[in-house]
Amino acid sequence: MTGKFGGNLFHEWKAYRQSVLTFNSTHLMTQLTGVMFLKIVVELLPLKTIGFVWDRSHTHFNEVIDSWVENYNLQHPSGRIIIAFVEAGMTSVMQLCDLCVNKPLKQRIRNAFYEYREER
Repeated sequence: MTGKFGGNLFHEWKAYRQSVLTFNSTHLMTQLTGVMFLKIVVELLPLKTIGFVWDRSHTHFNEVIDSWVENYNLQHPSGRIIIAFVEAGMTSVMQLCDLCVNKPLKQRIRNAFYEYREER
């Protein structure tokens, strides 16, 4: 069994519908999982204009994402995707979700995991 993108576990969990589960070797967002994320969001909000604020990570800022968004916008003129990019080095100033939500949430998860591990 492998946990890589397109591997055995990926295919075994393909039909799971309660949430989206994917696998890759880095455990981080990739260009392909970025497109998967965009597809999920547009399915949840059909024909809506959706805005994203992303940092300039290579997983967000690349040809795969750009072409998918461009094609989507051409095919769905009544519901578009708009991506604004936070300039390099400006995340701490401009990306409030990372600071106010993501960082404290990750810290709570980390603390809960450490407590769980100590109890075992």
